Amino acid sequence: MDDFHHPPEHRYRQGEYSARGYYEDAFDYPAVVDFLHGPAGPAILLFEGIFLFRRELNDYWDFRILVDIDAATSLSRALERDVIGPADVTRRKYEERYEPAWQIYVDLEHPERKADVIIDNRDFHHPRISFDVTPS
Repeated sequence: MDDFHHPPEHRYRQGEYSARGYYEDAFDYPAVVDFLHGPAGPAILLFEGIFLFRRELNDYWDFRILVDIDAATSLSRALERDVIGPADVTRRKYEERYEPAWQIYVDLEHPERKADVIIDNRDFHHPRISFDVTPS
């Protein structure tokens, strides 16, 4: 999905730390659909990203894998991986923008109900895979 970000002026129009802004404005879903109808249409495709089970995209997937972790693990990994500037800026983005946006997504789209497989990835070296999910 990172290849389908809107330009910064669009994705931050509701504010740099806005969760609603991240959920609504970060990605260009029509461009993803065009890509899936165009060059990727006839291909077997492994597509990775956040918010992929949104109603704009969900019908395009034949098989859905949800990789799940809790907010604390997400933040801990981000603080190891994503810190370019001060760690407090990364922490603030995750606590105010990314994690609340994920919760908006969960509340609206229920990705756990749409998944064919859920991977609990809290323990990176020992993920738990559940095939016993009931997609809607």
